[in-house]
Amino acid sequence: MKTDPRNAILLKRFQERLASSPKRVYSPMDLATLITQLHAEYAFPRSTSERNFQRLLIESGTLKEIVLKATYPFEAKRYHWDSFSPYELALSIKPGSYLSHVTAAYLHNLTDFEPEAIYVNKEQSFKNSKGTLTQAGIDRAFSNKQRQSGYIVTHNKMKITLLSGKHSDRLGVIKMTGHQGEQLDLGIVFRYKSDVNGLRIGLPNL
Repeated sequence: MKTDPRNAILLKRFQERLASSPKRVYSPMDLATLITQLHAEYAFPRSTSERNFQRLLIESGTLKEIVLKATYPFEAKRYHWDSFSPYELALSIKPGSYLSHVTAAYLHNLTDFEPEAIYVNKEQSFKNSKGTLTQAGIDRAFSNKQRQSGYIVTHNKMKITLLSGKHSDRLGVIKMTGHQGEQLDLGIVFRYKSDVNGLRIGLPNL
């Protein structure tokens, strides 16, 4: 797309907004929201629609697409501005998710070993439970081999494992600031056994 002088000014205004934000990874919907806000404040050339401007952001190199591969049908795109955190990328795959399991343990400083894979949990919707807890059922559940998620997204050598955990209304999830200033949602990590109504339950990592 040929850059209209007015578009060059709009690009500069957009770049200033990107630079002032700790956010580095953007979905197409994120970009659409930012462009709509920009359009509300500045007049776009008649030949430049919001969709055309989004394409201009890519063609001008203002934003670059993050190459993603997946083990399942995955058509979502992500773009980045400047260097980005792998944790921010992981959370962007499933909006409303949070970092969990060994990833949460590492970020909580419970282990010095940085895991090769990043685990992200997106809770299922609330469901009424009709079952009854029994000690035999609990023991059987924890004696079985742990289920492995088949939903994996990779970027370069980084593997992001997507989980679909039980609904807990995001119990214990906290917000923290990463090393690059990015905002991260982080699950808690249970490391003990609890007694509930006389039943011994090994609580898993969230």
